[in-house]
Amino acid sequence: MYAQNSANGKKVIPPLTDSNSSLKDISLSEVSIAAKGRKLPNIQLVSVRAPGDIKIEGVSSEWNNTFKAFNTATDVFYTLSNDGDNLYLIVKVTDPRTIFKIIESDIAFAVNAAGKKSRDNKNNVVFTYPLLDSNIRARIVINAGLNVKPNINIGIRPGTGIDEYYKRFPPATDSMKAIANKLLATKANEIKIKGVSEIPDTLLSVNNEKGVHVAATINQKGAFTYELGIPLKYLGISVESNPKFSYSIRLDGRVFIPLGMWTRGNPMNGQKPSTAPMIYTNEDIQTATDLWGDYTLVKK
Repeated sequence: MYAQNSANGKKVIPPLTDSNSSLKDISLSEVSIAAKGRKLPNIQLVSVRAPGDIKIEGVSSEWNNTFKAFNTATDVFYTLSNDGDNLYLIVKVTDPRTIFKIIESDIAFAVNAAGKKSRDNKNNVVFTYPLLDSNIRARIVINAGLNVKPNINIGIRPGTGIDEYYKRFPPATDSMKAIANKLLATKANEIKIKGVSEIPDTLLSVNNEKGVHVAATINQKGAFTYELGIPLKYLGISVESNPKFSYSIRLDGRVFIPLGMWTRGNPMNGQKPSTAPMIYTNEDIQTATDLWGDYTLVKK
């Protein structure tokens, strides 16, 4: 799903200016990434041999902070790569609202060995991460400085309500971001897996013996990096016999209380819900976005 603008109906990357709130807390390397995003394809077009020293740590150092695509539907930079045994995905996000969306929901990476492009296809193999409890999500959001304001305000006067609420949160310090990363490392400790017969349990520890590796970090400048490594044998593909497949990267939307049901009371305790409209909405965060592409495993 694309956000609209008046020029061509498609989402555009905002200008790189000091006043741009989504980029002002990003280092020169992150700004460079965003600038290059204007020249990158929307979907990765080439196959890539993974670096020999690749490690799944949630950092992009093996890639020199460069990527093969910037997708405007999902607001993510990404590179898909492989070696003879594994498929690798690295995703980097610099927009705070998109990072907020990921922390509050997840990233779902799907592979279809037959080249079908449908999220409901029964033969999809899907890996979903991070999986976080609501209280942990809130702590990560606060410590990482991701307290993004609603993009639509309904019935709020300036200086009251939501405006005042968000003034309570100071900018995130390095020590706060370290707390956010510790929470990611220790609390996002499972990955959800669907469609792998060799792994019957739907939840797998990130510290596993199946060869599935995943990690995510938020760096000191606020950029989010996610890495995933998957043995090819779980995907029904191989360099020699079935090298071409379709894949999807999906950012699931955060679930909000429906419009008209917002209340300070608790219906579970017998309190009557309010019928007043919700004060705010975040349609971009509530709405799932995804991309689909094709990839062919590269040989040595």
